[in-house]
Amino acid sequence: MINLGLSSANLKLFQQSLWTGYNLKVTIQILDLNHNRISDVSLKLLSGQVNKSFWDIVTSNATIELLDPDNQVGFDTTNPSEGALYMDRMIKIVWSVWSDLLPMWVDVPLFCGPVIKVSRDDAILTVECQGKESLYVEPHMVWYPRTYSKGTRLVSALRDLLGERGGET
Repeated sequence: MINLGLSSANLKLFQQSLWTGYNLKVTIQILDLNHNRISDVSLKLLSGQVNKSFWDIVTSNATIELLDPDNQVGFDTTNPSEGALYMDRMIKIVWSVWSDLLPMWVDVPLFCGPVIKVSRDDAILTVECQGKESLYVEPHMVWYPRTYSKGTRLVSALRDLLGERGGET
């Protein structure tokens, strides 16, 4: 379960508000690969979905449609070549809930992952993304064997694998 930073009493109120009614806000942010926020495109969102699959290597993917008549989002340019696409970006999707039972916004992170495909149909930009685990499978990463000495803490080994080898900060 995702830690929402709520006390157990507030978590119970949050869960109850999901049954009784709530206000919803969806935030869509464009990030670079180091999680630095580039822009917020929430107001351009037309539609989207996040899919989860616990049976596949890449367990999540997302597709969003953005209204972008003036090419302001920054994924593509007026250049018709495929090389104009910026595939060094990630999309972060946050689902926020407000209810009268718990009078505060509760942010639920739904998705964060790299962009794999961008297409345009006139003013509508369709962006497809995969979960961040896609960065740790072939062809993006080649795993070389590594031996850790006895007594190495698990946290240190994971930081080495995700940081030095995967580029995660």
